[in-house]
Amino acid sequence: MSQNALLSEVAKGANLKSVETVDKSGPKIDSDVHIKKNEHGALLGEISKGANLTHVETVDKSAPKIDANTHVGQNQHGALLSEIKAKGDNHERSLLQYGTKKERLGKDSIKNFDCCVLCLNELRSPMSCTKGHLYCKECIYSNLLDQKKEIKRKEKEWEQQQAKLQADKEKIKEKEQQDIVEKFEKDTVSAIGDKTTTTTTTAAAGTMELKSFWIPSLTPDNREAVLDKPSTNTICTEGGHLLKLKQLITVQFTPIRAKDDSTNSDKYCCPICKKTLSNSSELRMLKRCGHVFCSCLSKFDSTGCYVCDKPYTKDTVISLQKGGTGYAGSGSKLEAQKYTPTAII
Repeated sequence: MSQNALLSEVAKGANLKSVETVDKSGPKIDSDVHIKKNEHGALLGEISKGANLTHVETVDKSAPKIDANTHVGQNQHGALLSEIKAKGDNHERSLLQYGTKKERLGKDSIKNFDCCVLCLNELRSPMSCTKGHLYCKECIYSNLLDQKKEIKRKEKEWEQQQAKLQADKEKIKEKEQQDIVEKFEKDTVSAIGDKTTTTTTTAAAGTMELKSFWIPSLTPDNREAVLDKPSTNTICTEGGHLLKLKQLITVQFTPIRAKDDSTNSDKYCCPICKKTLSNSSELRMLKRCGHVFCSCLSKFDSTGCYVCDKPYTKDTVISLQKGGTGYAGSGSKLEAQKYTPTAII
């Protein structure tokens, strides 16, 4: 179709036909469906009028329930905080364990009168020194033997050091004599430059010393300490006084006899007054025979032993060690000290 024909047909127009269609945009309700009346209007009207609400009592279970048999104590936090504020820095310093700490000792920390100073057990074959310190025979013999071995070891070390010091002194004397000879040769040598220089260099090299303080062999701590001549005497471990094997005294306690004439070796009594010896008893021992009495020996007017009749004088009566009672009046040291040089963190 040409362009002109198309334009003429458009100009004529066209007759449009009416067509009926089914509108499906609206909701379709079946015939058996019944729609109820909307009650929103009545509800809104009731809300707008308002209503009177009634108060209802309920049981509150939010609080903790405590039984009748339970007793709640008073809160101590207030007293604790006040105590911490009162102590202040002293409490913190005590927690650091710094300085000297002191502790009061009780009876359990002090040995009994019939216990050995070395092994702290009950005496077996008891022996005493001249100051009244009690030992087991085996313990004191072993202790004196160990002391003698230690003395011999120290004597050997001291002798070796003395020999070394003597050798060093001889080397120093030889060096001094060599220096004198070199000085003499230097003074008497002819004034020749090469020879004079060589002699001076040799002498300077011989006297040269190292100034390096960081070298281990030159540090002050590396120097060997001079030992003192050790003592050849054995001592009492408890008293610190001189003690020889022949000075030991065999102690003879008097055991308590029962009604059946049997003896109880764990408990002793005084032969004179038959009083049981305890830690608070003041014990007296006769040096010649070794029999032990309580303080009633001073009231017993006699010059011979009550048990064996050996003569004694006041100078031969030895006061034995006392046991610990836990009371300050007993004479025992009841306070222990511990020194801490630096704070423990």
